[in-house]
Amino acid sequence: MIEFRNYKGLSALLLLFVGLPLFAWNMAGAKTYKNAKETRKLKNKIERLHAGNMDSADTVPFTVNDDIVSNGLLLEKLAPRLEEYGIQMVEYQPYMGESNGNLLVQSAEISLSGNYIPIVKIIDLLENHIEECRVKSVTFEKSIQPKDRRVILKAIILIQQLISVQP
Repeated sequence: MIEFRNYKGLSALLLLFVGLPLFAWNMAGAKTYKNAKETRKLKNKIERLHAGNMDSADTVPFTVNDDIVSNGLLLEKLAPRLEEYGIQMVEYQPYMGESNGNLLVQSAEISLSGNYIPIVKIIDLLENHIEECRVKSVTFEKSIQPKDRRVILKAIILIQQLISVQP
């Protein structure tokens, strides 16, 4: 009968040279390869868009024709939810749009004050239910009121909207 003890070194080498690379590939290599492939594909698409060689299937995602960021329509969409969740809008600052060919990028900064969960619900509303704009960044700031030692949470949300401009 063949004893395992005799092949212990061989099985350790086999595990080292076959098992370890397979484990490393599954843990890190496969995701890295997938991300690199997707990045190459997106870079090629961006180059085609800049060169003006767009196929009929190539469209710029998330473009709309109506501006809701700079004219305040976004505030009208958010107002009922802000009131429902008990959130205060501290500031709304739209920025000048940047034009890039047939696209206009409108940006705005929204400062909200309130509890954490309702603010996250508003961010979810902006990201998933208001399709005309996209959330680019969210910054949370915590401060304590000196009078009653109450914690105040402030969220600064940067949103952008791509508007297609007809030449």
